[in-house]
Amino acid sequence: MKRLFFVLLLTVGLIAGQAQAQEMSRVATAGAQFLKFGVGARALALANAFVAFENDPFSLYWNPSGISSIQGTAVALSRSTYYSGINHSFFGAVLGMGESALGLSVTYMGTDKIEVTTLSAPDGTGTYYDVGNMSVGLTYGRNITNVLKMGITAKLVRERIYRETANGLAVDFGSIIDTGLYGVKLAMSLTNVGRAMQLRGPDLRVSHDRYPNNPAESKVKADLFTDNWPLPMVYTIGIRTDLLGGDGVNFPSRIQRLTLGIAINDAWDAPLRANYGLEYEWRHLFSLRAGFLQKYDTARFTFGGGINYQIGKTRIVIDYAYVNYQYLGGTNHFSLEFCY
Repeated sequence: MKRLFFVLLLTVGLIAGQAQAQEMSRVATAGAQFLKFGVGARALALANAFVAFENDPFSLYWNPSGISSIQGTAVALSRSTYYSGINHSFFGAVLGMGESALGLSVTYMGTDKIEVTTLSAPDGTGTYYDVGNMSVGLTYGRNITNVLKMGITAKLVRERIYRETANGLAVDFGSIIDTGLYGVKLAMSLTNVGRAMQLRGPDLRVSHDRYPNNPAESKVKADLFTDNWPLPMVYTIGIRTDLLGGDGVNFPSRIQRLTLGIAINDAWDAPLRANYGLEYEWRHLFSLRAGFLQKYDTARFTFGGGINYQIGKTRIVIDYAYVNYQYLGGTNHFSLEFCY
């Protein structure tokens, strides 16, 4: 028991120290930022410390190896409302196939209509635009051994601003290792690995006069080229352990479970960040969750809960999360799962 607490304290200390020490240097250097918005109210209530969790269809986003434990069929839906009229939706479906699983995921983030303003019409031109971003992924996860799970996701990524679009391909990798030590599981994920994207569209097409001093030369059609922006690649490592019940060996219980999740992520365009989450479950029916995000500009505390109900052979899970963004306000997140 003393060894377990020593390992946990050492891990938390190292993560906290590293998160405080790294300097900011790459902010605003990547596109497709919607890929970094988390999904699933359970994961968000745990402050994104979800990389080492498994047997959950929302692992399609957090760690593709996590779907390997799913038996049967699982369907997941989530809806999040952010500040400034930003809406985020996720759909995922997983088919368990014994020692492996196959999954499909769709993520969409959009905005309300925004009026176009110009220097000559700062109060608005009467024309409106919106932003819509989407990714569609296909995931395969497998139990390599009885202690190692691995997974991979290939996804199409599309960004749209008004009539301009950017398209790309990305890959996610992930693994989970059951250490066999006090129920501790270690996990790793590398997400959004792909080539840079570039916006193109009809509003970037112009008529250009190459020789303005030559009246005999007519204008030619040309395209304005925007810069290429890399994808927001994120490397995440984390641990999960059951402090009470579950897979824990120190305080066994069939009625209650208390789980600790810790993650540290290093994004291409952000400093090193740490996430801590705690989940309490009673009789596999009700759950309470809370978390803390370290080194984030505005997000700090999270909390939420869920209901897990069995109807025949179908398990229904309803979860809620609240994330505090300080002066940007709080955001509400809802998710629904069907497992059968």
